[in-house]
Amino acid sequence: MTQGKEWETAIGEVSGNPENSDELLTQARSNTRRKQIIRLEEEEDAAHQAKMARLGKETKASEQPAPVPGEVNTGFKVTGGLDMGHINYQELMQQQIQDREVLRQEASEAAANQQQVSESLREKLHSSEMELIKTSFSAQMQMLNKTIEGTASRGNFMDEYNGMMEVAKALGMAHPQASRDMSTELDLKKMEFENTRELRRMSREDKRADREFQRQLNKDAEDREDRKSEREVQRVTAAAAVQAEREKRSMFAAPFETLGMAIAKGFMDSNGGVSADAGEEPKRKQKRSNKRLEVDVGESGVTDCPECGEPVAIAPTARSAVCSSCDAVFPIDRIPAGDKSGIHGLG
Repeated sequence: MTQGKEWETAIGEVSGNPENSDELLTQARSNTRRKQIIRLEEEEDAAHQAKMARLGKETKASEQPAPVPGEVNTGFKVTGGLDMGHINYQELMQQQIQDREVLRQEASEAAANQQQVSESLREKLHSSEMELIKTSFSAQMQMLNKTIEGTASRGNFMDEYNGMMEVAKALGMAHPQASRDMSTELDLKKMEFENTRELRRMSREDKRADREFQRQLNKDAEDREDRKSEREVQRVTAAAAVQAEREKRSMFAAPFETLGMAIAKGFMDSNGGVSADAGEEPKRKQKRSNKRLEVDVGESGVTDCPECGEPVAIAPTARSAVCSSCDAVFPIDRIPAGDKSGIHGLG
């Protein structure tokens, strides 16, 4: 009875029919082997943990500073060592890098293969979609042909046209006007509005430019008239100044001319000599002549005497002239300037 219990403990929980001895024996051996493997793994884990604990203690001991000579170190001192073998970290790191590169290359190749597979599947999908579209189009064309053949012998042209438009709509086609969406309509309306506004702006600018041009023309004409008026005023002023200067000079020159002629006449009468009573001028009787002279207003000068033909001086404002030779007095008629020029002789 005790041996049976130990056997049951060794093989674990009994399952199935206990009468099958071969199956029970096989199951017992399997359970025993599994327990041995578990026991070995636990022992290896314990040994590894103990080894790591000793390695940690040795590392801490090696990190402690070296004793200074002459210094007394109190406390415990651990001696001994553990040979862990020789580990080449560079070779280990190089091996890990190589393994990483191999894994990376394998991942790149797998990604490339996956991309190729994806492209191939996409091409196949595209081809199948094109085939489906072609098949659908062929079927729709056949239906259209049958519809046209069936309705060819009846109805008029408009009925046929309407039927064709219905078939086209069923195939997914629409009238060009109906295919225009709201965004296109809005864009067209916006373009028309912008065009109209631009035309109005250009028209306003043209009108403004015309008004500015006309205003500039009027201003130029007014400037020309102003300059013309200024030049006319300057010309009249200059002419008046010249006339005034001429009258001034004539007024100053006429007495000297008359005096000079009188002196010359006196010398001629006395044959170039001077008598004792030269200072006493004999009084001669003047006679009024019936002849008249016409002279411009403000004009002065010398003319011939109407009676004796000798030179007679005329002052700018004189109304009569006296001949120093024959003592004839004749009147002077002043006429406006411009009708005649200078002294016009006898009247």
